[in-house]
Amino acid sequence: MRVRVDEMNSVSCHGKAGVSDTFAAAIWALSSLFSLAELGAGGVNFHIFQPGKSSGYYDPIVSIWNGHTYRTDVRPLYYALLLFRTVLGSRLVPVQPTSPDAGINSYAAVGHDRVRVFVLNRDLHRSQRVSIRLICSCGPTELTFLRASSLDAMNGVILGSNRSLP
Repeated sequence: MRVRVDEMNSVSCHGKAGVSDTFAAAIWALSSLFSLAELGAGGVNFHIFQPGKSSGYYDPIVSIWNGHTYRTDVRPLYYALLLFRTVLGSRLVPVQPTSPDAGINSYAAVGHDRVRVFVLNRDLHRSQRVSIRLICSCGPTELTFLRASSLDAMNGVILGSNRSLP
């Protein structure tokens, strides 16, 4: 029987402003999802707030009523969940970064006629050049970027710029 994780999110009790609503929470979510997938988890339910009970800082999408209109914001966590969705139905394969670093996690998923490579940089102070060696020859490889100006960014997240790798 495979385990399913229920009510997971970055900070308990509806999240914390400046933490759960930042790009850091998106990187944490991706890292956690990949770790759970590697362990064979059968699924994960991300917890969201209940209207009227809290501000729901960890909600991926928030709509706020100002008395006349709704304003809807997409938070960084949404982009992480959307990116991880591309892994569903795939098989994780081992990767070896040629420059191992404590601030880097690397993952690869084979499925849908391609290999998707994920490199998570959690370093607050620098970008890094990373080489990845796949331990399989599994087909064309694609790298998709999830970027923000900083780990504490609450908006301006970019998901895209797919790039095929040689």
